[in-house]
Amino acid sequence: MTDAPLSLVRLPPHARREPPGDRRDGPARWRARRAAAIAGALLAVVASCRRDTDERARPAQQPAIQLAPADVAVARAATIETGPLVSGTLEAAQSATVRAQLGGAVRRIGPEVGQTVAARALLAEIDPRGLGDAAASARAQLASATAQLDVAQREAERSRALLAAGAIARRDVETADSRVAAQKAAVDQARAQLATAGKQLSDATVRSPIAGVVAQRAVNTGDVVSPGATLYQIIDPSSIRLSASVPSDELGALALGQAVRFTVHGYPNEIFTGQIARIAPSADPATRQIAILVEMPNPTHRLLVGLLARGRIAARSVTGIVVPLSAIDTRTTPPAVLRIRGDAIERVAVGVGLRDPLRDEVAVTGISAGDQILARATAAPPPGSRVSLPPSS
Repeated sequence: MTDAPLSLVRLPPHARREPPGDRRDGPARWRARRAAAIAGALLAVVASCRRDTDERARPAQQPAIQLAPADVAVARAATIETGPLVSGTLEAAQSATVRAQLGGAVRRIGPEVGQTVAARALLAEIDPRGLGDAAASARAQLASATAQLDVAQREAERSRALLAAGAIARRDVETADSRVAAQKAAVDQARAQLATAGKQLSDATVRSPIAGVVAQRAVNTGDVVSPGATLYQIIDPSSIRLSASVPSDELGALALGQAVRFTVHGYPNEIFTGQIARIAPSADPATRQIAILVEMPNPTHRLLVGLLARGRIAARSVTGIVVPLSAIDTRTTPPAVLRIRGDAIERVAVGVGLRDPLRDEVAVTGISAGDQILARATAAPPPGSRVSLPPSS
């Protein structure tokens, strides 16, 4: 609305009209009423113009930015740790690869993969292919050699009696004694042949050398195997350990019994803890890495052999307020985070402490536990922007 000249301001109808009583009351009173009416009209015009000017000057309200759950992080009180990073493969401290001791057709198999077995449990049976006849022949040879030894011993006793009576010469006694020695050797040989035949016959029945779980079964019923062929692999899942290596520059952070916390593929959000049980006495000449063995309890058998593990040796720790590393805006001095206060963003300067590169977290000061901040400071709206939190927040 534009300002109009006073000469163009129209008076209300009641102001233009002259009531009959006004003329009787006198010209002065009538002029006073007319002036009051004009003043009221002018005030209304000025107020209307002022409202129009204020509406034109007031900026449009900024719309709120809708945030996604991934855009918001919550500062929390936690313990943050640092130390040498390690990675490696889980292996079993106790394992056994069971191989065939003789060749033949597999006529029976035992447990399947994943089943538990006890020590000396049956794993497979191999057709002995006449080893039973060889054992029977060895037993017969042993019996014959034993009988001949008895005869030779009796003849030697008679020869010694005749020698005492002067009926035979001493060389006859020596001959009888040599027959006894030869028969003793024959008995020993027959016993050895019987033991070999029995060992081969027992090798046809394959048994587990340790108690554990079947990790691999390489044969089926009817397969023909040769001596040395792999039949089963048995592991003890309660003896899981981590075989890893650490750069030689981190040798000062290693100690026997030191805690190692790590994650395993398959359990990304779960932390497992072990202890350093072995430290290699020398570094690898090519990589300058020091091998370590980390033992850990596995009572529920959740950890599996062959899984890749990644963790850290807990060399230093601090308890404080922890936020994601991406929430720190390092473009300013001092660094800052963008905190959500009400429906607006504000910049808050923070002090940066210990960093955890494994979990991409950092300890900070200047904010409190429970504060909501923007998870990515470099891609966040500027301070003062209005935001709308997701329902999950």
